[in-house]
Amino acid sequence: MRGAGDPASLEGSRMTSLILVWALVGYELQETAARIRVAEQLPAFGVAVVRGDQIDFAVDGVRRADRTRKVQKGDRWLIGSVTKSMTATMIARLVDRGMLRWDETLAEALPTTPMRPEYRSVTILQVLRHRGGIPPMRDMDGDTFDRIVGDAHEPSRIREKLAREAFRMDPVKGFEYSNAGYTVLGLIAEQAAKKPYESLMRDEVFAPLGMKTAHIGRIDAERDVVGHEEKDGKASPVTPYDARFCAAFAPGGIGVSMSIGDLARLVRYHLAGQRGSVTLMRRENFDMLHAHPEGDYSGGWVEQPARPSGGSPRAFPDGYSGHEGSDSTSICEVAIFPSQDLAVVAVTNAPRTEDPTPPLVAIREIYLRVTGGR
Repeated sequence: MRGAGDPASLEGSRMTSLILVWALVGYELQETAARIRVAEQLPAFGVAVVRGDQIDFAVDGVRRADRTRKVQKGDRWLIGSVTKSMTATMIARLVDRGMLRWDETLAEALPTTPMRPEYRSVTILQVLRHRGGIPPMRDMDGDTFDRIVGDAHEPSRIREKLAREAFRMDPVKGFEYSNAGYTVLGLIAEQAAKKPYESLMRDEVFAPLGMKTAHIGRIDAERDVVGHEEKDGKASPVTPYDARFCAAFAPGGIGVSMSIGDLARLVRYHLAGQRGSVTLMRRENFDMLHAHPEGDYSGGWVEQPARPSGGSPRAFPDGYSGHEGSDSTSICEVAIFPSQDLAVVAVTNAPRTEDPTPPLVAIREIYLRVTGGR
């Protein structure tokens, strides 16, 4: 007979506990998605939980507020800047293959692209961490965008024109969150691999991780989950971004969509890697994606330290890697808790400015449920 302190007995007890927790999460997940959607008056809401290799997810609501078509589990959602972690993962794979270097400068990576002298010594790693001085180019109106890209329609050419414009501008100092910086990274990867960014993401990230629904480009306003804006206190569907605008800022997240299950597959990969099981690249290159020697931003992840709950909506007793993605019409949040072998993904197709966002509310609720209310 095995005693209570026997290692095999302890392992069996732990497995039983995990199975019970997983069953509880799976049973309640649909209720959680529906309850948060109704409470927050959202058109649709989705949530996914990763425990080890297992993924469970639920969705509730409608694809767009002016239609009755229910959102389905395989529908694509806009994920916004959560895409940055995927672009960074693709860059790390090229570094692992010797096609790029972390310390490679912009002058080395883009030898034929004109740039101000201040940008020439900036490294790929600095751009990845938003410390390369590249202006964010926020709030660009249609006339400005058309002036920059001219008659370009091929995605790689659009990104090159946008990068050239960024390199004409005064660099910013210190940390500056920059979507344009990730456009530059996409351009660098294209020139190093001699493949379009879209193909690189498919070959280096989406296909290896089984993310079959992942899509880069303008969403289908009838088939995909559409973003909304608030009008007269109600959610109103928004016309999807123009295809050229999506191409310009895709590496930073504009126009990138996928099912919540596929987004959970990306998160599962990073959860496993942070717990010691690294695939697709060498350990040292994976670790660079989560290292943050300056500030809390790493390679497409915000690294949050362990903090007592209650002080901030983003304070958790366990440290975690996370990111929020929003294009002002949808919000996506992901959080990885390596010490708990847990990751949570939540998304809605409506804008929210409050903190915590509805997706973060779901993440906190599930975290507390799984950890026993710590």
